[in-house]
Amino acid sequence: MSLLAKPVVVLILNANLSRVYGFRAPAPSLLRYSYEFLTENKMEEDTHQRFYNHAWLYEKAFNWRDIEKECQFLSQLYTTHTSKPLRAMLELACGPAEHARWYAAQQIHAHALDLNQDMLDYASAQVKTPDYFHPHKMNMCTFDIPSEPVGMACCLIDSIAYITTHDAFRTHLESVARALEDGGIYVIETVHPKDTLCDVQTTETSWTVELSESAIDVIFGHPNNKIDPISQITMIDVTLRQRRLCDGKILVDLTERAPLKLYLYQELLALIHGSPFCVVETFGALDTEVALDSSTHAWRTVLVLQKRY
Repeated sequence: MSLLAKPVVVLILNANLSRVYGFRAPAPSLLRYSYEFLTENKMEEDTHQRFYNHAWLYEKAFNWRDIEKECQFLSQLYTTHTSKPLRAMLELACGPAEHARWYAAQQIHAHALDLNQDMLDYASAQVKTPDYFHPHKMNMCTFDIPSEPVGMACCLIDSIAYITTHDAFRTHLESVARALEDGGIYVIETVHPKDTLCDVQTTETSWTVELSESAIDVIFGHPNNKIDPISQITMIDVTLRQRRLCDGKILVDLTERAPLKLYLYQELLALIHGSPFCVVETFGALDTEVALDSSTHAWRTVLVLQKRY
């Protein structure tokens, strides 16, 4: 068994950044997806990519997530708002594409879109129904998938934060709309407003996933990483370090910096207004029983968009 077979994963998050980006322990992280930073709708593909080249380690760091439950939530939304059986879906900024892989296993055509080829290669290698899994190395703002329109798309965790301008966000919505059938559903998950507007910490800042033999330390953010109040962008320092438990030898040691944009709820509504979409539902978690409000149960912002007929 290789040293990478059963690592211990330690994730440490800066407390101030947890309020900005809405982490919960265990919780989804902005680290979930390959970096997509847009300048005039162009992707800076050489920045923050090495971090995501360790796809297997990355997935193990988040193996506590209930992918099946999240996919069932998505499917329930699709059933609620359409009268068609789901035949194809699209996972944007997919990283290791756990959601797309789950749908492919259900023999639903699953398109997985990401900038990082290592993530896509890793995801493809895990799929047991390759005829239903379709990886695409594209940015999530200016893309066209070569297929019939899909019924549902999703951009989960805070992957939307990698889109750093309003113009790029609008271009993103246009691209998603082209990929969707009329009446199709697009689900966006991002931070809860109270994490930034209220002196409330609904999220914890560190967790540990124990497997065996080695440890992966991920340090997300530094006290000097301050949000710019004008652009709402924070330059985040991210460290990925793998060390062997038996002797502490460092096997991987990367530190990179990435820009991430904070989107507020009303800001998102304004950006969606006039797009090919309308907002049909909102939730405070990936759970139909959790309303988007200021209660303690609500800790995410989940927008359900429907493409206009």
